[in-house]
Amino acid sequence: CCWLSDFRVVNYKTISFLPHVFVQNGIALQGFPSEKKDYTSTNRNTFILLMVARFDQTKDHPTLLKAVKEIIHLVTGSFQLLLIGEVSDPQVEQQVNTYIHANNLHQFIQQRAPVLDIAEYYHRASITILPSKAEGFPNVILESLATGTPVIVSNAANKNELIQHGINGWVFPTGDSSALGECLLEAILTPQDKLKQMGDQ
Repeated sequence: CCWLSDFRVVNYKTISFLPHVFVQNGIALQGFPSEKKDYTSTNRNTFILLMVARFDQTKDHPTLLKAVKEIIHLVTGSFQLLLIGEVSDPQVEQQVNTYIHANNLHQFIQQRAPVLDIAEYYHRASITILPSKAEGFPNVILESLATGTPVIVSNAANKNELIQHGINGWVFPTGDSSALGECLLEAILTPQDKLKQMGDQ
């Protein structure tokens, strides 16, 4: 056996068996303090779901919207889904808006433009959701966990296994709205103190 290369670029400091250059992940996590702030005075008794992603086919908004529609009659408390991200594909945004209005979901789902202080929304959220069809190393997962917020993620978006099912979030089969709906229900029924423990893992 032999090395394919005698030099590598890594983002993990403890790899030392080869000469290497250490490269920080391209995200400034110091802006995402781990101690979860309390915003309940403005969102009391509301379970907030958060999806931070641009509007394009890869992020798979439809699977999330279908999941919400499937569980809406099973949720007794108040909850809200916030969709935050730039629009890279106007057709996807149109499809999202059409689905929301066709299924009378506008009272549960809000679209917000990208914001500079996204950390505030992670702190407000009870759960972050990333249902993508494909991802590399998602900053959304890192940002959410940095604020102590568990994540529901598709298999395709969890290739690095940052999320461990039932430990710091939930993992569902990519594109499976029914499985995502089950994860959403389980998250909504999980006590807030348990969610906090999961986010701190």
